[in-house]
Amino acid sequence: MTKEQRSAVRAVSLLVAILWVVLGVMLGWSPGVWIALASVTAIAPSLLAGPINQWMHERRRPEPQPVATAVAPVEPPPPSRYEMTHVPLPSARADYRLVFSCVVWWRRRSPEPGIPHADPGSLAAEVVLDQTRQLVGTVSPEEVEIARARLTSYLGAVRTDSTGHIEVWATDVALRLPESDADRLRRLADVRKEEEVWDHERNHERKKREYLGGDVFKNAGSALVWWLARDESQIDDAVEKIPNLRKLTAAAHDECVPELDAEHVELGPHDHLVELIRSVQSDDEERALLSDSIAAALEKRGHADLAAKVRAEFDQPKTAPDPHTNGHAPAGTL
Repeated sequence: MTKEQRSAVRAVSLLVAILWVVLGVMLGWSPGVWIALASVTAIAPSLLAGPINQWMHERRRPEPQPVATAVAPVEPPPPSRYEMTHVPLPSARADYRLVFSCVVWWRRRSPEPGIPHADPGSLAAEVVLDQTRQLVGTVSPEEVEIARARLTSYLGAVRTDSTGHIEVWATDVALRLPESDADRLRRLADVRKEEEVWDHERNHERKKREYLGGDVFKNAGSALVWWLARDESQIDDAVEKIPNLRKLTAAAHDECVPELDAEHVELGPHDHLVELIRSVQSDDEERALLSDSIAAALEKRGHADLAAKVRAEFDQPKTAPDPHTNGHAPAGTL
């Protein structure tokens, strides 16, 4: 009880003692009665303060808590092992099987409802084998090393069987392709690579044939231009090769190869150029334009005499002006 509480109790007890005195005098009680009541009321708080304080202290005291006894952790039972060796499993490619081996570890869990398995080792092996078969079935035999790494990581995790009685994991995982199949796949890979190279070479050859047959040796003129494009300075050499270019052009189109007689063989550069222009163009105006272009190229390379002969061979005769028009157009034509 606090100091304020004790003071309040004493004040109340004094008021009650005075009340006893007033009642005793007014009601004509015996003096001994009301004096006794007033005295007891006045001293009662002092007599009861000690026991009340002790009682309240006992109530505030916390009850002793029971001491918890440490429970020793239950050690799981040691795992058991089951070895699986040389188990063939189908891969993603037909007729190619991968050989699987591992060490299966298992241990019983806490008591589970239901009847325990009679052979938990076989049950653990079945769990590992089912999961391995699902993963290996999606793997190409060429990727056996990648599959082995994935399988090692996957089977190393602890898992529970479908009944919940045992925990299972696997170590020492091995996955390999039989050597005969591995050698067969290597030879198939080499053949595919050779076929790829052969296809590229064949396509390159086809494009070259199309270029030579359809563009370069389209006719003798295109063959000559192709030869000059390789080296514009070798004009004399190009002229000398005109007979061979004509033969190549005819052979490229499966036509009769023109035979050159003795007189033709002895022709000079001018004669070869003239014959070439005539064989390429049938129209006189087109021949004149082509001869002028060839003559310009010859003049540029310092063959002015040869250029003049070629140009003179195909120059169109100029029409003389009408003396009546004096070189002007007739009146009314403008």
